[in-house]
Amino acid sequence: MSSQNNPLLVILHGGYWRLQHGPEHLTPLADSLRREGWEVETPEYQRKPGDPYLTLESIKSILKNYESREIILGGFSAGGQFALLLASNFSNIKAVIAIAPVTDLVKSEELGLGDNATKEWLPESAINYPDLNPILSKSPSIPTIVIHGDSDLRVPMELSANFVESKRVLGADIKLVQIKDIGHFEIIDPTSSAFPKILSALAALRDA
Repeated sequence: MSSQNNPLLVILHGGYWRLQHGPEHLTPLADSLRREGWEVETPEYQRKPGDPYLTLESIKSILKNYESREIILGGFSAGGQFALLLASNFSNIKAVIAIAPVTDLVKSEELGLGDNATKEWLPESAINYPDLNPILSKSPSIPTIVIHGDSDLRVPMELSANFVESKRVLGADIKLVQIKDIGHFEIIDPTSSAFPKILSALAALRDA
């Protein structure tokens, strides 16, 4: 299918907010999506330990650059967190696909996920940042699909399941796609069983 028939797909990278992880880990996925007819952008954004709002404002600024385009906003891991937090703020974003997203900062902190990444990123306890925590934020106002592997040890799928259910009961148009025997990084591997699920989710969001 020609990319002219699809919205622009903007995917925010993960890396648990650490500087050493950038959009390069999305390159195989992005290239495979382009071969399937999607126009894909994987922008870099600013990060600094102890300054979470630098990241939030950086991503807002990036998204403003796409305001003339219809967008599906995607995000992987920590990038999924920002996609869930920010998509409803932009009228040109028609849908969200969150891939193994960070959805609960308090639980992430309690579990020490990502080698205590939450404590590195936030200057205080996660409980003090409800505005950065998707599970405590307003429900998505646009169609949203969360995709997560049941073998994910870095971001447990149960956190996504809890997030989706909490928003669904409030009336959000949100769905969880669970993928069997897929871990955190396998889910963005275009040679894995996750890739057809991602393509199906994108098609559903495009047509929503």
